[in-house]
Amino acid sequence: MTSMRFGLIAAAIAAVSVPAFAKSPKAKDMGKLSAISSEAVTATISLKLRNADKLESVMAGLYNKGTPGYHQFLSPDAFRAQFAPTADAVNRVTNAMQKLGLQTELINGTLVRVTGASAALEKAFGVELHQFQTADGATFHAPTGAVQLGALAGDVHAVVGLNSGAHYHPNLHRTPAALKTRLSARKGGDNTPNTPDLPGDWTVADFGQYYNVNPLYKQGITGKGATIGIVTLASFTPSDAFAYWASLNLKVDASRITVINIDGGAGKPSDRSGSDETTLDVEQSGGIAPGAKMIVYVAPNTDQAFLDAWAKAVGDNKADAISTSWGEWEEFFIQGTAISDPDAAGQLQAFHNIFVQGALQGQSLSAAAGDAGSYDDNGEVPDTFSNILSVDHPAADPFICAAGGTT
Repeated sequence: MTSMRFGLIAAAIAAVSVPAFAKSPKAKDMGKLSAISSEAVTATISLKLRNADKLESVMAGLYNKGTPGYHQFLSPDAFRAQFAPTADAVNRVTNAMQKLGLQTELINGTLVRVTGASAALEKAFGVELHQFQTADGATFHAPTGAVQLGALAGDVHAVVGLNSGAHYHPNLHRTPAALKTRLSARKGGDNTPNTPDLPGDWTVADFGQYYNVNPLYKQGITGKGATIGIVTLASFTPSDAFAYWASLNLKVDASRITVINIDGGAGKPSDRSGSDETTLDVEQSGGIAPGAKMIVYVAPNTDQAFLDAWAKAVGDNKADAISTSWGEWEEFFIQGTAISDPDAAGQLQAFHNIFVQGALQGQSLSAAAGDAGSYDDNGEVPDTFSNILSVDHPAADPFICAAGGTT
């Protein structure tokens, strides 16, 4: 796979971002999960990479002109052969889980998905799982203490999914009515842009003009032959995107969109779940690159599903550029409560390993910046705090291009 200069532009415009909305009110502890529900619980175990000390030197060779390996990107099989955990490491983890009655599935050679009774997961990771309920009636389960890995600590970075709360937020924002009124009053003045649309109503056609994409179109570069991947946590209605493109007279393939549901998908489209973000991402990236194919990886809004979606998008290696417009600040405050993930650092490493693989494969990755700089979580924590140093993840990861601030 070669790097796609057009793909990154399309992915970046999909990552339009603004400050996050406020989280749900504090959740109520309903007691032990095993006493409330007999449903199976699942989690994803992130295994430590092999030869991690060689990753940077391999990366440098791939991206520095003049080196013999410049742009000789790895295939997923080559990545796994060099950096995936050893068979012994995988066996140690899977055998330990299976002895407790848990089902295991190896994902992309680096993740182990485990499923079974909540009591079995509690024993496996030394935690007590409780069910919580938010003021609006939503429920989720979470551990009341830190994961204990014991003998598996040498093989495992993190256990992702023991907290099933929906806490990632979409990074879109609509133009305030007052601002639209002021912009409308300026129409026809000396500073009127050379476009039929007002600022705040700009389409991908306007973007092409103002961000100098039109010269690429004149060269015949429309994304043809490339594939855009979008990792999202809410469903959408594909016909909405096709209607948008048709309104701009864009010529697109009627079969260009492939939807892949991760961990059961995200349910029906709704404004509450963030479907408008997914729709925006598909419309904008697909409009900037009308000739490209698109794969939309749709997952439930949980840590585990977000990780699994990225693992699928990178592991398949079908998308030249992958973007997401969902994020959360790095400390992973859950539901606006005191339930923070004690294993946040391990989870960040789990995502990082997947992003490193994408870079080694030549995939361009981008994420919404959050548009709040170092204070991504302002307004989302108790009033006793202010100016919390909180950078949005995954945009904060060094192997993702953070994009934002675009109207």
